[in-house]
Amino acid sequence: MQPLRLAQQHDENGAFAEAAAQYRAAYELDPQPETLRLAARAASQAGLHADAEHDLRRYLALPGVSEQGKRDAERELAAIVARGGGPLDRGLLPVALTRLVAGWAFSAVYIPGLVLRCLSIPDDRRTDVGPRWVRRWGRTMARIGGVDVRFTPAAAAALAERTPRVLVFNHGSTLDVLTGAALLPPGGVLVVKQEMRSIPLLGTGCAALGSIFLDRGDRAAAYASLQEAAERIRRQQLQPLIAPEGTRSTDGTLGRFKLGAFHLAALADVPILPIVLRDHVAIWPHGQLTPARGVATIDVLEPIVVRPDDDLAAAADALRERYRVALAGEGTDPPR
Repeated sequence: MQPLRLAQQHDENGAFAEAAAQYRAAYELDPQPETLRLAARAASQAGLHADAEHDLRRYLALPGVSEQGKRDAERELAAIVARGGGPLDRGLLPVALTRLVAGWAFSAVYIPGLVLRCLSIPDDRRTDVGPRWVRRWGRTMARIGGVDVRFTPAAAAALAERTPRVLVFNHGSTLDVLTGAALLPPGGVLVVKQEMRSIPLLGTGCAALGSIFLDRGDRAAAYASLQEAAERIRRQQLQPLIAPEGTRSTDGTLGRFKLGAFHLAALADVPILPIVLRDHVAIWPHGQLTPARGVATIDVLEPIVVRPDDDLAAAADALRERYRVALAGEGTDPPR
């Protein structure tokens, strides 16, 4: 039986906790915003106020929700919080602080070990070993935070490959740091500013992982560093991970795409693989101390190819529109 039909039956029979779970399963299969509203209502009726709050926050973060729908959901959310809704409002601040301390403690031990491990091996092996250690850190940190990171079948297949390309992702939440690490494929590297190389410890760590350093000084230096990075991508079969928005948005909306990733892909003559991070803003919105419990889904779109003589600004705008449509819930695969 389909999850939506099963959810409706549970709802009619008063089994509201089961109904909420099935509504969420139905949403993952067919992401209609109203299904999340139904999940929130059922969870609230079951007394699962934290789950109801999470469903409503996810709903409010979706693009395309009507103004009236937002106002109604905000009233429902306020009512839930007023009667003791979310983890912090129910007096569970110690739980959040425990997770925070556990994450920092784990990182304080793990990250130096990661860097020392990479420094102890030849340069040409760092982009094999480094991503494995980084993935382990990201997935462990997500579990500590109560976040279940799931990949759609398309994403799992695409990110298992090592092939020269540029990886881009939407950047709307602090959670992106953890899931970005959790998805880092073989040959995956970070792209950082040249100035970071001179920062004690941080610069050493980035270099140990084989990161690509880009010079953002004068135009000639910037172009030279792009050419050097493009040559490394081809020679070492690297997969640099870049947020085309540049910085994390504070309200979860999709920002304007800058052209750095497109210039790099064009110079390296490699495709761009768009990675879609779903539900991250709802789980860890701006200003929240720690993530809420939830499922963070990683999806991918079809790769694109750009050439140096293409209109890269138009290509960036077209890809941003594809992200907008994807984040609205169209064309998704169920995660596993």
